[in-house]
Amino acid sequence: GPDEVLIGQETYRLVRDAVEVEPLGRIAVKGKSEPVSAFKLIRVISGVEGFTRHFESPMVGRENEKALLTQAYERVRREGTSHLFTVLGSVGVGKSRLVSEFLTTVAVEAVVLQGRCLSYGEGITFYPVAEVVKKAAGIVEEDSAREILIKLAALVPGDDAGDVVAERLAQMMGVIEATASAEEIAWSIRRLFEALARKRPVVVLFDDIHWGEPSFLDLVEQLADWSRDASILLVCNAREELLDKRPGWGGGKMNATSILLEPLTGSECGVLIDNLLGRAGLAADVTGRISAAAEGNPLFVEQMLSMLIDEGRLVRNPETWIAVGDLNEIRVPPTVQALIAARVDRLPTNERKVIERAAIIGTVFYREACSELSPEDERSTVGTSLMALVRKELIRPERSDFVGQEAFRFRHIVIRDAAYEAMPKETRAELHELFAGWFEGLVGVRVTEYEEILGFHLEQAHRYLMELGRSGDLVKQLGVRAAERLAGAAHRALLRGDPSAAAQLLAGVDELTDEDRGDLWCRASLTRAAALRALGELPVAIAIWERVLESAPSRADPVIESQALLGIAEGQVMMGRDGSAEKARAVVARVVPRLQEAGDDAGLAQAWNVLANVANNTQMLVEMEEAAEKALWHARKARNPSAVAESITQLVIAFMFGPKPADQMLARLEGLIEETGDNGKARGEIVSAQGFTLGLLGRFERARQLMTEGQDMLTDRGYLLDARAFDMGRAAIELKADNPAGAEAALMRACALFEQHKVLAYLSTAAASMAEALYRQGRLEEALHWIDISTSTTADDDMASHVAFRSVLCKVQARNGNREAATATAEKALDLADRTPEAGALRADCFRDVAEAFEILGQPDRAVMLLRGALEEYELKNDLPSAELIRRRLATAEGLPSR
Repeated sequence: GPDEVLIGQETYRLVRDAVEVEPLGRIAVKGKSEPVSAFKLIRVISGVEGFTRHFESPMVGRENEKALLTQAYERVRREGTSHLFTVLGSVGVGKSRLVSEFLTTVAVEAVVLQGRCLSYGEGITFYPVAEVVKKAAGIVEEDSAREILIKLAALVPGDDAGDVVAERLAQMMGVIEATASAEEIAWSIRRLFEALARKRPVVVLFDDIHWGEPSFLDLVEQLADWSRDASILLVCNAREELLDKRPGWGGGKMNATSILLEPLTGSECGVLIDNLLGRAGLAADVTGRISAAAEGNPLFVEQMLSMLIDEGRLVRNPETWIAVGDLNEIRVPPTVQALIAARVDRLPTNERKVIERAAIIGTVFYREACSELSPEDERSTVGTSLMALVRKELIRPERSDFVGQEAFRFRHIVIRDAAYEAMPKETRAELHELFAGWFEGLVGVRVTEYEEILGFHLEQAHRYLMELGRSGDLVKQLGVRAAERLAGAAHRALLRGDPSAAAQLLAGVDELTDEDRGDLWCRASLTRAAALRALGELPVAIAIWERVLESAPSRADPVIESQALLGIAEGQVMMGRDGSAEKARAVVARVVPRLQEAGDDAGLAQAWNVLANVANNTQMLVEMEEAAEKALWHARKARNPSAVAESITQLVIAFMFGPKPADQMLARLEGLIEETGDNGKARGEIVSAQGFTLGLLGRFERARQLMTEGQDMLTDRGYLLDARAFDMGRAAIELKADNPAGAEAALMRACALFEQHKVLAYLSTAAASMAEALYRQGRLEEALHWIDISTSTTADDDMASHVAFRSVLCKVQARNGNREAATATAEKALDLADRTPEAGALRADCFRDVAEAFEILGQPDRAVMLLRGALEEYELKNDLPSAELIRRRLATAEGLPSR
C-alpha cells in the first residue's frame, strides 16, 4: 500500500540484520498462485551492514583455530596489550568463514573494523587503512574536508595531538592537499586505535594482505610493535604467498601468532555436505567424489552443490533439498577454479553479462555502475540479474562506501577472476574505460583520493587495446589520461615516503605515453627515478634521468632539466664514482640560477640538499650547514614536509659535528623547534640534538633526558633508523661523561639495527665509536673486532669513519707493542684529519687519541703538540667536558715542554 512497505521471505533472509519488521504471515500476491510469507518493514537500522552471509551449515573442523583467535582476544582484552594474528591458507580453504565466526562472537563488546587490500592496481598502499578510518569515523563521500576533519578529531578526544592526528589521517586519505609520511600515518593510525581502545577493545581485520604493498605491511607490523597500553587485536587474512615476499612476517615477536589453515579431512567434507543439504542424503559414492575432488576445500564443496542446484539436480522442498535423477552421472570439475568457471559459463545470458561487468569494477561493485556499463536496452534487467546472482551465492549485498549507491561483493575473489577471464580483451578495454568515466563523475571534487584506482582502469583499457594492435588518437589520449592519474598518485606516494608504491604505479609509463617524450612523460619519469633512487636502484634511476635529459622538453624546461641533472649528480655521489663530488657541486652551481628564475622552491630545496649531502661526505661541514639552511628555507616555502625533514636532518648533522659552538647551536635549535610545528620527525631530531648540545656543555643528566625524549618521538612515529642514529651522539656524550659502559650499550643497540638493515654508512661510524668505548674499558681484543667491522664497511669517501677507526687503532697497536704499525696508523689518521678543517669535533678527537698513542710510544713532544691542538678545537666548539679533560692531561704531563 502507499503507506507501508512489504518485503518477502527471501529479501528478509538477505537483510534481516539490518531491518526491523513485523511478520504478516502468508498473504496473496498478484501473479502468484500460492500465498507467500511477507513482512511489514518498520525501519532500516542505521550503521548496520546491509547483508551478512548466513552460512546454512555450522562451521566444520575449525574449532581449534577459532579457540586460538579467542585466546588471543582474551589476552588482549585482559592485559591491555596489542597482538597480531595472521590466518594463512589457500584459496577457498575457509579463512574468511573462520574470522567471520570469531568476529561475530566479539562484536558484542569490541569495536570491530575491517579493511581489505585490493587485488588490482599496484601502488594502492593505504586503501585498507582508509577503509578502516572511514568506517570508524562514519565518513561518507558527501562530507566536506572540514566535516571529515571534525569527525576524525572526534575519534581522539582529549589527545593533545588530536588535531595533528586528524590532519595526518585526512592527508593519508587524500582529503587535504599535503601528504603525510608513511611513518606519520602509522603514528596517527596507532593514536586513533589507542583512543578507541580506551573505551572498548579494538579488533581490526585486514583482508587479503598478500596483495598489500610493502609500506602497508610495514604499517601493520609497526601497529603491532608500538601500540602501548591498549587492547588492540590485528587480524590478517592472507594466502600463503605472503611468506614469499615477507618470510619473516610476525617472526620473533612475542605478541604475534600465525596459523596455517589446513584443508578439511574427507570425513569433515562429508559432514559439511550433510550439513548443507540437511536430509537430502546424497549417495555415498557421490559424496565421496565431491570430497575427493574438493581436496578439503570448503569453497569447492559449496560451489559444487550450488552447481547441482543451478542445473536442477538438487531442488528445495519446504523441509530440505531433494536429489533429482541419478547424481552418479554428474561430472566433477578437477579444481575450484574450473568449477566456478563452469558455473559462470552456464549462467543465463543476462546474468553472465552482469557478473562480467561487475568483475571489471572489482571485488566490491555498484548496481548503478553495472547499469552504466550495460547497453540501454539491458539496464532494466540489471537489478533482477543481481538478485539472481545473490540467490546463487555468487555475489552478496555489501555496505556501500557511497551514499545512494547500492553495493555488492563477489562471494569470493575466484568468482570475480572467473567472470573477468571469460571476457574478450576488447570488451574488457571498453568496460574499464566506461567504469573510469562513471567513477570519476561519482567521486567529483575528491578525485585525488581515488587516482590510483582511476589510473589502473584507464591503464588496463589502454593495455588491452595495444595488445589488440589498436592505435590512433583515441588510444593515445587514453594512455595520457592513465599516465596523468598514475603520475599524480605516484607523486603523492613519493612525498609520503612510499617509493615502492610510486615506482610500481609508474612502471608502465613508457607504454602509456606511446614514445611521446613530452612534458607529462618527463615529469612522471622524474618521479619514477626518484622512487627508484630511494629504493637503492641507482643505475636504473640514473638511466631514466639521462633519458629525460635527451628529450626535447627537458631542454626547453629548466625545471625538468635541473631535476634530472641533480638526480644524476647525487646518484653518482652515492655510487662513489670518481670526481662525483666536484661534478655535483658544478651541477648545483649551474641549476640554482635557473630554478630561482623559475621560482621553483621545491627544486631549490632539492639542489641545496644535494650539496649538503656532498659536503657531509667530504666533511666540509660549514658548507653543509649553509646548504642545509638554504634547503630548509625553500622547503618551507614550497610547503614540502618531507623536504623540510630532510633539510633539518642535514642541518642537525652539521651542527653536531661541525665547528659551530655549542651555545650558538643551542640558540639555533631553540629557534628551529618553534618554527617546526607538527613535523614529528623534525621535532624528534631537533630535541635529540638539543640533548647532545647540552652534553657538550656538561649538563649530562638533562642531556640524557632530552635525547631520550627526542629518540622516543622518532621511535613513536616509526623513524627507528633515525632514532638509532642519535645513539651515536648519545655514545659521544657518555664518553665525555666518562661512562664508556653507557656508550657501549647505546652503540650495541644502534649497530644491531644498522647491520640488520645494511646501513653501512652508519655502521662504519658506529663501529669505530664502539671500538673506542671498549678500548676505554681495557677490552683491546674486542676493540680490534669492531675496528675490523668499521674498516670493512667504510666507503672510500667516508672521511669521518676513516679518521675515527684509525684514531682508535693506533692506540690499540701502541698498547700491544706494535710500534711501527701504530706510528703508520697515527700518521695516516692525522693526514686525513688535516683534510677536514671544518670537522672540528672529528679533528679534536683524532688529536686527543693520537696524542695518547704517541705518549705510549714515548714521543711526549708530539703528544703535547697534539693535545694543544685538540684543546683549541674543543674550546672553539665550546665542548666543556672535553676541554677540561685535555687541560688536566696537559697539567699532569710532567717534564714535557709547555706552550
